[in-house]
Amino acid sequence: MQRDRAADRGVGAIPAFAVLDVEVAVEQLYKADAAVGGGTHVAFRAATRAAVERFHAAGLGAGGRDNGASGLRANYGPTYYAAFLTDPGGNNVEAVCLAETD
Repeated sequence: MQRDRAADRGVGAIPAFAVLDVEVAVEQLYKADAAVGGGTHVAFRAATRAAVERFHAAGLGAGGRDNGASGLRANYGPTYYAAFLTDPGGNNVEAVCLAETD
């Protein structure tokens, strides 16, 4: 990742927590044109798929907007199970579990 516009923490190659400038997220994670507005992509690694589902439900209950319901994202990886919310500030917040099952 571009270290001047991103930060992550974790053990090994896969971060447990990452904060990315939205353009870096688009360029690095989505491999698309980075002509996107402001905001930040914040990703939290979840231990289980059930935790991803609880994250999404709690975020909606707290006023977040759905930006991708819980589910497999095979285009990111064979076990990439994630949910996305947009917070009131326009930031994309994600929970992701990489386990094959719960």
